[in-house]
Amino acid sequence: MGGRGINMYLLYSRLRRGADPLGPDNVLVFGAGMLVGTAAPSAARVNVSARSPLSGFLGDSNVGGFWGAALRSAGFDHLVIEGKASVPTYLWVHDGRVEFRDASHLWGRDAIETQELLRQELKDPQVRFACVRHGHKNSAGRTGMGAVMGSKNLKAIVAQATGSIEVAHPRQLLDLRQAAHLRCTQRKTLQLLSRYGTAMLVDAHQGIGNLPVRNNQRNQMEEGVWEGLSIKSLMKHSFKMN
Repeated sequence: MGGRGINMYLLYSRLRRGADPLGPDNVLVFGAGMLVGTAAPSAARVNVSARSPLSGFLGDSNVGGFWGAALRSAGFDHLVIEGKASVPTYLWVHDGRVEFRDASHLWGRDAIETQELLRQELKDPQVRFACVRHGHKNSAGRTGMGAVMGSKNLKAIVAQATGSIEVAHPRQLLDLRQAAHLRCTQRKTLQLLSRYGTAMLVDAHQGIGNLPVRNNQRNQMEEGVWEGLSIKSLMKHSFKMN
């Protein structure tokens, strides 16, 4: 609800036909859904959308972590970024305000260094498939949305908030969340995902021809190769976990 759907509307209404994906006419949208920041289960996702510099078509990528909750708590559901900054810049989004700040001292730093320096401050060659990074492990890794940020001289967006997300019926939301949590955690699929990660999906995607191989030149691995990456192989060779 919200998130990607509204991102698509914002792109449709603002993006000029034929815009260069890495030019100032491209529109970069960050959007959090209406449940992000609440107690709803798995409500932590943000969609990053623009015209993709990798494909030339629609670019959309999704990332988890705490940034979406901070953005909404700061008073914003969506950020629409147009044009290009004349100098390296980062956005500071906090308590209903957006400030443009100089990022010259951050240019050339990697994503991890940049985040650490920004935390202290606030108590590159570009590739077409660059990611938008959040934290040490969360990435909006599809369709080159990080390249669009770089093309706009936009180094980072920091979201901070002192408020919280209010819901109309908090007790009912918690009851629904608990019921959904129990249904999810009792499913064998989730138990396997929690233990083995997305490696367990190799078997299914190999079987239906949806396993990207050789940069999407093929959609299945050769027989005798994929079996070594299958869930059965992983279970056989994994360490015993308590």
